[in-house]
Amino acid sequence: TSADEREARAAEALVDEMRAKIRERTRGLTASAGIAPNFALAKMAADERKPNGQFLVPRSREPLLAWLHPKPLRKLGGVGKVSEKMLQALGAELVGDVLRLQVDVLLAFSALRAEWLLARALGVAPSTLDLHDEGDGLVRRKSISNERTFRDEGNADVLLRMLRELCSELSADMAKEGLSGKTLTVKLKRSTFEVVTRAHSSRRWISSADEIWECAHEIFQKELPCKLRLLGVRVSNFRNAATAASDDRQQPKLAQFFARRGAADRGAGEDDA
Repeated sequence: TSADEREARAAEALVDEMRAKIRERTRGLTASAGIAPNFALAKMAADERKPNGQFLVPRSREPLLAWLHPKPLRKLGGVGKVSEKMLQALGAELVGDVLRLQVDVLLAFSALRAEWLLARALGVAPSTLDLHDEGDGLVRRKSISNERTFRDEGNADVLLRMLRELCSELSADMAKEGLSGKTLTVKLKRSTFEVVTRAHSSRRWISSADEIWECAHEIFQKELPCKLRLLGVRVSNFRNAATAASDDRQQPKLAQFFARRGAADRGAGEDDA
């Protein structure tokens, strides 16, 4: 038995134990999980065995890519509607197409964004959560959140007490990273499983437990009475969040790329004629 196989079995046993504890402490709620070399792959893998299972991503290159490449582009965390449309315009529909069309990807996207796309198509990603991918490259954490899942609860006092605890915990997490933000979002999952988010943008920077609670409480009061099974709080729009470089002058814009490509195709057609 190889060391990799022993590590994989140990990871599966650990995750299985974690899921069992979640079910026990929440009195029956299930959880799915993904086991992989990095967070991005683990997040994708967690979808494989929903709502109550776990999936181990192959650790060797060929089996890993065989699992990854048939997946739709949007399965790559960080590929939104805009990036998806740009990739589809190049002829890409699946993750594996990004590598197949890597020359076009390098021409159509900025250097950092193209490098990011190619790395993700190979299953390469950071193994930490303190970075968030956006735009043309890596930026600091985009948001920070804290949420709790529980049995259906409709008691307003219990829910407000839970919200206050979530705000205090979120403030402590923000303090560890020296973050303060301007946008606060409250996430609710009703007993009907409907998910609702309510956001508020503050004129001042918020970071303390009292500041977060003040905003969250104002939002949440408008939702009462309600019966919930999940409650969460998120802060975003950080003061010290770095932004990706937007003026990568060495890379052509997408319109320029297609214009040049179209001209080349027309020229080739004229030569053939």
